[in-house]
Amino acid sequence: MAKIYISSTFEDLKVYRQSVSDVLKQLGHEVIAMEDYVASDKRPLQKCLTDVASCNIYIGLFAWRYGYIPPNNEKSITELEYQEATLNNIERLIFILDETASWPPNFIDTDRTLIEQFKKQLMTDHTVSKFKSPEELKSCVSISMQHVQKENHATCQQPLITKVDNAILKALPYYVNRTNQLSDMWHKRENTLKKHTFWIIPGAINQCHYDFLECFEKWHWKEKSYCSPNKPPKLINFVLPKTVQKLDGYIFDQLWSKYRSEKDYNESHKTECIDTLYFSNQNHSIVLYTTISSEAWKHGISDLITGLLEFIDQFPKRKNGLFLCVLLTYSVGSFFKNRLKKKILKTIQKQHSQLLIEELGNVEELDVKNWLNCELVKKFCGHYDSVCISEIYTSYQNNSIPMELLTRELRDRFIDKRK
Repeated sequence: MAKIYISSTFEDLKVYRQSVSDVLKQLGHEVIAMEDYVASDKRPLQKCLTDVASCNIYIGLFAWRYGYIPPNNEKSITELEYQEATLNNIERLIFILDETASWPPNFIDTDRTLIEQFKKQLMTDHTVSKFKSPEELKSCVSISMQHVQKENHATCQQPLITKVDNAILKALPYYVNRTNQLSDMWHKRENTLKKHTFWIIPGAINQCHYDFLECFEKWHWKEKSYCSPNKPPKLINFVLPKTVQKLDGYIFDQLWSKYRSEKDYNESHKTECIDTLYFSNQNHSIVLYTTISSEAWKHGISDLITGLLEFIDQFPKRKNGLFLCVLLTYSVGSFFKNRLKKKILKTIQKQHSQLLIEELGNVEELDVKNWLNCELVKKFCGHYDSVCISEIYTSYQNNSIPMELLTRELRDRFIDKRK
């Protein structure tokens, strides 16, 4: 049976939450709800988000309270839990109090702007069920769970797919296991004070940075409003010069050659180059990205971060949106290489903490097993058990494996053995 997370504000929906918990337990499901924490809206945020990510199904109950907003956040815990379920591609069942239902005035926000905006988003993104009483909600939840179980049963009856696109396999780890990075990217996009968003994403060379961006391009943009509606972002690579003095011309020359190869770039073409970049990618957000190695950083290329900030500010703000991404890679193994990595990250944290995304690291076995509940896996790979995954981690006697190695092992075991 499923592990289910019930999300709601605290006191106003206490009786309703209990009704939902009762019917789910009667159906044999494992339930996580606010009662597992403290008797307050001010429950531990990180614990809540971790629990959401560990569940198979998220159930959201909403009335007229937006909920507690924790320090250093602009959204309530209730909305952050919903975002976490979305980032992890968890099945989301949404239940909203009917507008005509009587409700105690002390359980209604004085300023209803935030809760109304949130409910509007939910009703846009989901088919919601409405309720007026605990008994009605109980019935709605029971019916919804029957639909979910039927869909899952149908999926499990599908035959195993014997041919899986290698590109899909490469992307799957990034699709499921990069919640922290995606949360960081979203937070920095929402809170940037500049015209454009700038990300620095660090990670070891064997964590396949580009595959992470490629997965973002193919799937993640659909689940969050990073980019223009219905259009995937365009990834455009550029190479950095060795000195910051040549930065502008060096990058503009590469962009110019991609779109206007009939003549050489010079300074007078800058405005035309910017306009052409935007025009050629109409309705698509643009992600300009480059790679900096730790060795290049050691030789003074770190000064280019400031130069890149000045470079991107020359672009006017347009409706399709512009992002700048620096993939910071480093070698792994020796003491000196690890010390260099720590020194680089410490420097960035001190000078550009507002740009830094959480490091891309190894993949835990539990995260990979969560693929079993991922719609992308069901769509492209059919139904399968976790034996294959456990064998990989057992063979390496480790509970975390670098992305590059894991992808190779999965290809060998998950695809090749079925050919």
